[in-house]
Amino acid sequence: MSLHGTLPLWMQGAVEPHVCRVCRRPFVIPLSVVALRTCDRYVVELRCTNCEDSTVSLLRPEELERFDHELDRQTGRIRHQLAELHLADELERVDRFSAALRAGDILPEDF
Repeated sequence: MSLHGTLPLWMQGAVEPHVCRVCRRPFVIPLSVVALRTCDRYVVELRCTNCEDSTVSLLRPEELERFDHELDRQTGRIRHQLAELHLADELERVDRFSAALRAGDILPEDF
């Protein structure tokens, strides 16, 4: 990377806004969005939560809309995976409790 934060030409390429330009992971989030008055574009400050790279991008409205939909999709996936982890944790607790009951490690006076 140069002193000014730009990537060498060999690393540049058309990537989606949600994909980091440095680590190529889909962990980019918008920090701020400013609409330009002179043209139909948005200046978006982006940060990768994986490698902490920051950049500013100029996006058309349809690109910003796709970026927003991708963030919504990723948020939905994270929520779904979190619910699965929570369920797995609860099932493990139930299994441990029933194993303790069967082994006689839990007695009525424990409650």
